[in-house]
Amino acid sequence: MKQGKNIYAIIIVFLLCFQNAISQTIITGKVTGDIPKRIEYSIPINGIVYGGFRESVKTDSIGNFLVKLRPPKPSFLIIIVPGKLGRKMVVEPDEKYNISISLDKEQCSFEILGENSEGQNLYAS
Repeated sequence: MKQGKNIYAIIIVFLLCFQNAISQTIITGKVTGDIPKRIEYSIPINGIVYGGFRESVKTDSIGNFLVKLRPPKPSFLIIIVPGKLGRKMVVEPDEKYNISISLDKEQCSFEILGENSEGQNLYAS
């Protein structure tokens, strides 16, 4: 019985350590103008982009959204506002990004704010 408790304790410690070892990338964003119900995103797998790889998150009533990813290495990410806008960006494990999307009737814009924003926005354009 004592040996069983020790095994369970070791398993619990291992799971807790492993959970923290996986890095998480967080993307926060704000949509202004014509706020969509959802934002879609896709990370190409082995360089292949396919509509079936898309995931989505809901926007709240004021246009905020949050995407949490676990990319194993630096990856391309495609952010999509269905029927309006699609942009690429590069995401790295354990990093945080902030995105601003404006969906006015005349013009749509996509801007990545924060560290390396110049390089990200150049790539997204």
